[in-house]
Amino acid sequence: MYRNDGGGAFSDLGAPLTGVSWSSSAWGDYDNDGDLDILLVGLSTEGGISRSTERQRRREHRPDGALRCQRLRRRRIVTLEWTSATDGETPPDALTYNVRIGTAAGRRGHPAADGGSEHRLRRLPGLGNEQHGTTALAVALLPGVYYWAVQAIDTGFAGSPFSTEGSFTICGYGITRRRQASAWAAARAAWPSRLPRAAGGPAVPNDSWIGVTSGASGSGNGSVGYSVDANPSPARTGTITIAGQTFTVDQPSGCAFSIDPTSANFGAPGGSLGVAVTSGPGCPWTAVSNDFWIEVTSGASGSGTGVAFFSVTANVSPARTGTLTIAGHTFTVSQSSGCNYSIDPWGATVGSTGGAGSVAVTSGAGCPWTAVSNDAWIQVTSGSSGSGAGSVGYSVEANVSPARTGSITIAGQTFVVNQADGCSYAIDPTSASFGAGSGTGSVAVTAGAGCAWTAVRNYAWIEVTSGASGSGSGTVGYSVATNTGPARAGTMTIAATRSP
Repeated sequence: MYRNDGGGAFSDLGAPLTGVSWSSSAWGDYDNDGDLDILLVGLSTEGGISRSTERQRRREHRPDGALRCQRLRRRRIVTLEWTSATDGETPPDALTYNVRIGTAAGRRGHPAADGGSEHRLRRLPGLGNEQHGTTALAVALLPGVYYWAVQAIDTGFAGSPFSTEGSFTICGYGITRRRQASAWAAARAAWPSRLPRAAGGPAVPNDSWIGVTSGASGSGNGSVGYSVDANPSPARTGTITIAGQTFTVDQPSGCAFSIDPTSANFGAPGGSLGVAVTSGPGCPWTAVSNDFWIEVTSGASGSGTGVAFFSVTANVSPARTGTLTIAGHTFTVSQSSGCNYSIDPWGATVGSTGGAGSVAVTSGAGCPWTAVSNDAWIQVTSGSSGSGAGSVGYSVEANVSPARTGSITIAGQTFVVNQADGCSYAIDPTSASFGAGSGTGSVAVTAGAGCAWTAVRNYAWIEVTSGASGSGSGTVGYSVATNTGPARAGTMTIAATRSP
């Protein structure tokens, strides 16, 4: 067995265990001198064998006894703190710490250190009860005065003397919870709970919505039962005074809101309306328009029960829908179309040869319209559909018939087209010769459909026998009486054309 002398040097301790087939070792203060010794045992051919080697060096590193203790509000917890110890052979991070706490000065308490009653050095190998930390927590201590000290342990399990002893006091009255947050704002009529109490004293609620259900008075340790009413209002905080100490109850908002009505319909001229808001006392709300054509006129904010008024502007556009947000609810406003249309000009007169023109359309932005011809001889050449302001182009075919009237329907309005008479006539033949005797003949009339004409004799010896009137193309029949005198000439007027 060798001893580490440091610097890479080892010394033989002269503790041979020759011929040993089974062996083990253990650390302990076997000679009661405050140092840890190593005991070596085993079996050999001669029987049992053992050797004990005394530790020759004692490490006297002493931790700094500075401490800070505090009492936390929510529990009877004491935080004990100390500064790190120093040691010539063990790095600070490798040191562990042993803490003792007791109700009498210089006495062992809980948790206890492994050590003798005088020097408090280690008697058994092991880490300190607080490991490598430099803080310890003492939890749920009963009222009284407590004493404590700390000891450092090196990697060889040697312990220093305990630090200078410190003390602290736990007060006589205490409650284990000082604050309660109730998440049940309105789900139940009351929120029951029980609150442990460390010592006697009355329990009195300081707010009407908190009730003490049990343990209103007592002595020694005990508990207090309490209930919390449902909250229809904003978040609130109340207290119970228990044994002279304050227990705080936080309750979240229980505000609930409703509006009536939830929607409204308006005509194109617009209008105004009021919306009733229902809520608990003190519950704040607002009313905000989400569209430019809806305006909140009063009641933009309030609390509890109230009314929010709004107005809707006249609509000159297509039907629209908007909303307001009132007390967190959506109020829907529907307004019918306000589109109005006008055209300029309202009509046109076109010659028989035809022509073209345009019509201006006036309307609100987004208002849709169409342009449709109602007659085959009128065509829409542009602007057959559009929205808002625009124009429509049209053309009129040449007219070979009588005067006529047609129309175009533009944005629901009627645009009238009047076209002049386009009738023209021709006859064939335009003359005829007869002998002295009587005779008959016919004349072909050519004219446009619907073009009216007549055939009239201009001399008594000429007779119109058929086709005295007609329209479009046709035939006129006539006869000539016997001539008993000199040669003669006469005429007929056919389709306003004289025929000799």
